[in-house]
Amino acid sequence: MVQAQVIAVVDDSPIVLDALEHALEAWGYRVELYASAAAFRAAAGTTQAVCLLVDVHLGDDSGIRLVSDLAGRGLAVPVIFMTGCDDDCVRAAATALGCSAFLLKPFSPAEMLQAIEHAVASRQK
Repeated sequence: MVQAQVIAVVDDSPIVLDALEHALEAWGYRVELYASAAAFRAAAGTTQAVCLLVDVHLGDDSGIRLVSDLAGRGLAVPVIFMTGCDDDCVRAAATALGCSAFLLKPFSPAEMLQAIEHAVASRQK
Protein backbone atom coordinates (compact mmCIF):
# COMPACT_ATOMS: atom_id res chain seq x y z
CA MET A 1 0.00 0.00 0.00
CA VAL A 2 1.33 3.42 -0.98
CA GLN A 3 1.37 5.90 1.87
CA ALA A 4 -0.11 9.34 1.23
CA GLN A 5 2.35 12.19 0.78
CA VAL A 6 2.67 14.68 3.62
CA ILE A 7 2.10 18.40 3.22
CA ALA A 8 3.20 20.61 6.13
CA VAL A 9 1.28 23.84 6.70
CA VAL A 10 2.68 26.70 8.79
CA ASP A 11 0.13 29.44 9.51
CA ASP A 12 -0.78 31.31 12.68
CA SER A 13 -4.50 31.39 11.82
CA PRO A 14 -6.51 28.46 13.22
CA ILE A 15 -9.18 29.10 10.57
CA VAL A 16 -6.66 28.84 7.73
CA LEU A 17 -5.07 25.73 9.25
CA ASP A 18 -8.46 24.05 9.56
CA ALA A 19 -9.52 24.93 6.01
CA LEU A 20 -6.24 23.78 4.48
CA GLU A 21 -6.24 20.57 6.49
CA HIS A 22 -9.72 19.64 5.23
CA ALA A 23 -8.92 20.50 1.61
CA LEU A 24 -5.59 18.66 1.59
CA GLU A 25 -7.02 15.56 3.25
CA ALA A 26 -9.88 15.55 0.72
CA TRP A 27 -7.23 15.45 -2.03
CA GLY A 28 -5.56 12.45 -0.40
CA TYR A 29 -2.64 14.11 1.36
CA ARG A 30 -1.61 13.61 4.96
CA VAL A 31 -1.24 16.95 6.72
CA GLU A 32 1.06 18.28 9.43
CA LEU A 33 -0.17 21.55 10.96
CA TYR A 34 2.03 24.10 12.71
CA ALA A 35 0.62 27.27 14.28
CA SER A 36 3.98 29.05 14.46
CA ALA A 37 7.45 29.16 12.98
CA ALA A 38 8.84 27.94 16.31
CA ALA A 39 6.61 24.87 16.23
CA PHE A 40 7.81 23.95 12.76
CA ARG A 41 11.46 24.62 13.59
CA ALA A 42 11.14 22.17 16.48
CA ALA A 43 9.73 19.47 14.19
CA ALA A 44 11.68 20.20 11.00
CA GLY A 45 14.18 17.41 11.56
CA THR A 46 11.46 14.78 11.73
CA THR A 47 8.95 15.95 9.14
CA GLN A 48 8.17 13.69 6.22
CA ALA A 49 6.70 16.58 4.24
CA VAL A 50 7.17 16.65 0.48
CA CYS A 51 5.99 20.27 0.35
CA LEU A 52 5.58 23.19 2.76
CA LEU A 53 2.78 25.74 2.68
CA VAL A 54 4.08 28.71 4.67
CA ASP A 55 2.34 31.96 5.54
CA VAL A 56 4.58 34.99 5.04
CA HIS A 57 3.38 36.73 8.20
CA LEU A 58 3.49 34.46 11.26
CA GLY A 59 2.58 36.66 14.21
CA ASP A 60 5.90 37.72 15.69
CA ASP A 61 7.94 35.84 13.09
CA SER A 62 8.29 35.67 9.32
CA GLY A 63 7.74 32.80 6.94
CA ILE A 64 10.61 34.20 4.87
CA ARG A 65 12.93 34.02 7.87
CA LEU A 66 11.69 30.50 8.70
CA VAL A 67 12.42 29.17 5.21
CA SER A 68 15.79 30.94 5.14
CA ASP A 69 16.70 29.29 8.46
CA LEU A 70 15.57 25.89 7.20
CA ALA A 71 17.59 26.23 4.01
CA GLY A 72 20.62 27.03 6.15
CA ARG A 73 19.99 23.79 8.06
CA GLY A 74 19.85 21.80 4.83
CA LEU A 75 16.11 21.15 4.65
CA ALA A 76 15.39 20.92 0.92
CA VAL A 77 11.61 20.75 0.55
CA PRO A 78 9.61 22.74 -2.01
CA VAL A 79 7.96 25.78 -0.44
CA ILE A 80 4.76 27.54 -1.36
CA PHE A 81 4.40 30.93 0.29
CA MET A 82 0.94 32.29 1.12
CA THR A 83 0.13 35.89 1.94
CA GLY A 84 -2.73 38.32 2.12
CA CYS A 85 -0.45 41.23 1.27
CA ASP A 86 1.32 41.31 -2.08
CA ASP A 87 4.56 43.17 -1.56
CA ASP A 88 7.31 43.34 -4.19
CA CYS A 89 10.09 43.05 -1.58
CA VAL A 90 8.50 39.99 0.04
CA ARG A 91 7.86 38.40 -3.34
CA ALA A 92 11.52 39.04 -4.29
CA ALA A 93 12.74 37.49 -1.02
CA ALA A 94 10.52 34.44 -1.56
CA THR A 95 11.79 34.07 -5.12
CA ALA A 96 15.39 34.39 -3.95
CA LEU A 97 14.74 31.48 -1.57
CA GLY A 98 13.58 29.41 -4.53
CA CYS A 99 9.92 29.18 -3.62
CA SER A 100 7.84 26.94 -5.83
CA ALA A 101 4.81 29.28 -5.78
CA PHE A 102 3.57 32.51 -4.20
CA LEU A 103 -0.18 32.43 -3.51
CA LEU A 104 -2.21 35.50 -2.64
CA LYS A 105 -4.97 34.96 -0.09
CA PRO A 106 -7.72 34.28 -0.72
CA PHE A 107 -6.67 31.75 -3.33
CA SER A 108 -8.86 29.13 -4.92
CA PRO A 109 -8.59 25.45 -4.03
CA ALA A 110 -7.68 24.73 -7.66
CA GLU A 111 -4.84 27.29 -7.51
CA MET A 112 -3.46 25.68 -4.35
CA LEU A 113 -3.76 22.13 -5.70
CA GLN A 114 -1.98 23.11 -8.92
CA ALA A 115 0.84 24.75 -6.94
CA ILE A 116 1.22 21.66 -4.71
CA GLU A 117 1.20 19.24 -7.63
CA HIS A 118 3.84 21.34 -9.41
CA ALA A 119 6.01 21.51 -6.26
CA VAL A 120 5.77 17.78 -5.58
CA ALA A 121 6.49 16.92 -9.23
CA SER A 122 9.55 19.20 -9.26
CA ARG A 123 10.86 17.51 -6.12
CA GLN A 124 10.62 14.08 -7.74
CA LYS A 125 12.76 15.05 -10.76
